[in-house]
Amino acid sequence: MISSDKDTSIFLTGGTGQLGASILMELLWKPVDTQVQPLVVAAKRPGSSFDTARCVAELYGAPSNFLEQHPHILWLDLDLFDHIQVREHLEVACAKRNWSLPSSIIHTAAVIDLAGRRGEKNRNATLTEEVLSLAKELEVVHITHISSIAVMGANVPLGQSLVLQPADFHPFRGSKELGNYAKSKMASELLVWRGKEEGLSVSVLRPGVIIGVGPASRAPQELWLRLWKNKLPFTTDGMTGVVDVRDVAEAAVSAHVGGLEGPFTLVGHNLRFDQMLQALSDGLGVKRSFKMFAEEPWLDRMRSLSFLRYIPGLNEFFSARMRSMLYSKLMYNGESGATLLEKGYRSLESSTEECGKIMRGQFQK
Repeated sequence: MISSDKDTSIFLTGGTGQLGASILMELLWKPVDTQVQPLVVAAKRPGSSFDTARCVAELYGAPSNFLEQHPHILWLDLDLFDHIQVREHLEVACAKRNWSLPSSIIHTAAVIDLAGRRGEKNRNATLTEEVLSLAKELEVVHITHISSIAVMGANVPLGQSLVLQPADFHPFRGSKELGNYAKSKMASELLVWRGKEEGLSVSVLRPGVIIGVGPASRAPQELWLRLWKNKLPFTTDGMTGVVDVRDVAEAAVSAHVGGLEGPFTLVGHNLRFDQMLQALSDGLGVKRSFKMFAEEPWLDRMRSLSFLRYIPGLNEFFSARMRSMLYSKLMYNGESGATLLEKGYRSLESSTEECGKIMRGQFQK
């Protein structure tokens, strides 16, 4: 179990992102006894704004500037791809505040690349490697790593259903159906497990598609934006797993404080894509209809046109990866993640309504 001594500090990466900010809220807003609030050194990119953190604070019912001005947070502009420089900055900044160096790390920062465009290399594995090197430098007692359900996918034939369990991890399967983001998250998690074998205490959490909040212009909120602007005219009967950002944050804190290994799968609801889109639309308070391109007959039609993947501009739409993304019927057993939550997962309706209200306010500005 991680020490609750108020004089110890936690190093958090990705502090201004929706998950990092939610973890800060779990650490510093929810506790009633301010005497046990931890000290958190929160890393952010130089020039990164607090816009997302303000949205998250609003979601929790806190003042919008709660995280920006909290005395228990030391915000640092850091280049996480250089752990030696990060160590030097930490030593100077902590000494100025008379804080101890961080004794544990929560790693939420990630390079988001959902498209996986050819020729573009995602840097998540490199980022994780640097964070692990920093952990060794600081001799931390524990590190919590946020992975993704993307690492759990199996080669189930399209058209068949499969329920994935927390133990499922397929980093060496064929990659033609995977995007750069999924592959980089697999490589990152492999590094973390290797660190455990070398003696590092680790927790690994694998959240599904996160329902959260943030500025309209940010990549994690693109789905909200497309629904708001009515620019998502079709759907398929593929499936995915979703989870509220607050549930992921609570689980991360619970696993971190308890020093629990996992892996923990954080999926509150397994939904068809049309169900997910309808729920998000309802949360926004907008009426949307979607043309259903069901597996029968559209999967075979896409296969018959697969030769179009060789044509620039069309290749992404007729690739095996796209078919897998649109028509896979993978479901995820999220019971392991539920054990980390005091009241279990939030209902889908409460998640979409509460997050949708924040997002509606963003779009109406």
